[in-house]
Amino acid sequence: MSTSVKIRNQKIIELIKQGLSNKEIASRYSLSPMSIKRIGWIAGIKKRGGYKGFEQRNEKILDAIKQGIPNIKIAKRFGLAIGTIRDIGWRHRVLRGLSREESKKRNEEILAAIKQDIPYEEIAGRFKVTKSVVHNIGWKGGIKRVPDTALIQERNKQIADLIKEGVSYTEIALRFNLSRARIGDIGRKGGIKRKLSRKELLKRNKEIIDLIRKMIPYSKIAKEYNLHEGYINTIGLGAGIRKIRGSEEVQKKHKLIIEALLKKVPTKEIATRFNMNISAIFNIARKAGLKKGMRPKEILQQEKKIITALKQGITYKKISTDFDVSIHSIIKIATKEKLLRGPFIAKPKLETKKKHERIINEVKKKIPIKDISAKFNITPQSVWKISRNAGLKRGLDPTEIIEREKPVIKALKDGVSYRKMAVLFDVSMPTISAIAKREGIKRAHFGGKPNPKRDKQIIKEIKQGIAYKEIASRYNISESWVGKVAKRNGIKRGSGRRPLQSSQ
Repeated sequence: MSTSVKIRNQKIIELIKQGLSNKEIASRYSLSPMSIKRIGWIAGIKKRGGYKGFEQRNEKILDAIKQGIPNIKIAKRFGLAIGTIRDIGWRHRVLRGLSREESKKRNEEILAAIKQDIPYEEIAGRFKVTKSVVHNIGWKGGIKRVPDTALIQERNKQIADLIKEGVSYTEIALRFNLSRARIGDIGRKGGIKRKLSRKELLKRNKEIIDLIRKMIPYSKIAKEYNLHEGYINTIGLGAGIRKIRGSEEVQKKHKLIIEALLKKVPTKEIATRFNMNISAIFNIARKAGLKKGMRPKEILQQEKKIITALKQGITYKKISTDFDVSIHSIIKIATKEKLLRGPFIAKPKLETKKKHERIINEVKKKIPIKDISAKFNITPQSVWKISRNAGLKRGLDPTEIIEREKPVIKALKDGVSYRKMAVLFDVSMPTISAIAKREGIKRAHFGGKPNPKRDKQIIKEIKQGIAYKEIASRYNISESWVGKVAKRNGIKRGSGRRPLQSSQ
């Protein structure tokens, strides 16, 4: 590190100690805030927002701890966790806990205050303790403070009257500052059963479902039955009705469609009336919980008609409009009867049919696949697929196989690449590797012994500065293999067009 940088860093450290922010210091010295933060960390100033500001804050926290303010209140005031405040106290040896003698004295004083019938809140404020601590000290001292029974009885009567009137538990809870469960217990003790019987519940739910289907707003239904909107939504969902979301025009449109569906008007007519798709009307019906059903005999008759239409080759859209059925249900029938149509199972056109027939004829004549693919401008893989679909598993006799394998074995021994052999002999590369394994010909590519003569020539050419690509093309080897030969002989080739460096 240079002297100028050291001087700069010392100045930055002084500024951090003064309490300046990282951004201000960064703008002065044209550095990033992170680099200034790093300089501070190296100097041992591991604090956000500056050294001075943290000292002041810690002093305030320590004063609050000495005053006896609870850690929760201090944490809220300074926006910190309770653990950090506890750590600050322990670090500066400001221990909050009292000794045994002091705690005994304090507890005796609290008990005396409880016996004098002073409220718990006053005692807690006087001794800077929580209300629950005062309560526990009283229980340990055998003092069970019973609240005024007359006041509680009056309050319970008021709550019971409100429950009888039908006011919701949430409103009562907010009014008397109690929990909903507590209000429910008061009602049960007073013999008020708010819950309905099973029959009454079913009746009420049916009425609510009818109102929802009539497209009456949830807020109105909630007011009528003194329930929450969310509870009405759950009743609707249970009946398979989803809440319609959208503008008032959309809601009105849905209302009219549902009314038409309840009158059992055909979906085709509804679609033409509202200028909509049949599938959209089906979705509206499902959301409203209106499942348009038919008798089993009617279903069978309709299915038969749909099957005949599918066999005739009529489109799904036309069948759905003619028979008033969704496309999804037509596809189901088609899958059951194995009459599926579509982009994946489409029937081939006449031109493609004729093309396939020609390819099959040429495969039967035992013309090489390479020639067939070039003739029809198709990949060899697609030719193989067409032959397989036609049930033509292309195979040779054992004598033909032996004759064909002989030149492949010779080429393997000569060191011809697999790719070149695949092109010459119209055979796949895995079949060539299988022949090599069977004959025990281990190529250098598969971890066999390298050719010493060839390797010497490769090394010479590498030292001359010839590119790996050229060497690979000359000896019919991959570039990676040329690199392996170079590494094996301790030649480290520099990146780019630098002069060669040998380890020797």
